[in-house]
Amino acid sequence: MDRLLTPRDLSALIALAPRTIYNRRATGGDLPPAIVLGRRLRFKLSDVHQWMECHKEDRAAIPATTAREGGNA
Repeated sequence: MDRLLTPRDLSALIALAPRTIYNRRATGGDLPPAIVLGRRLRFKLSDVHQWMECHKEDRAAIPATTAREGGNA
């Protein structure tokens, strides 16, 4: 059986404040699918991992910059 995460567990895993998780949930923001048990919000660990995979950055799609940092051109 999949582990169920609390909003606090999720916040530690994805580096968002618990309040941000509740706010995103209330406004339809981007979060993994949630399970509501009574008045408690839970997230399946496998859903969180899948959500994270979908948000993985594709480095090949990002164009390389030609400007150098530090003012050296």
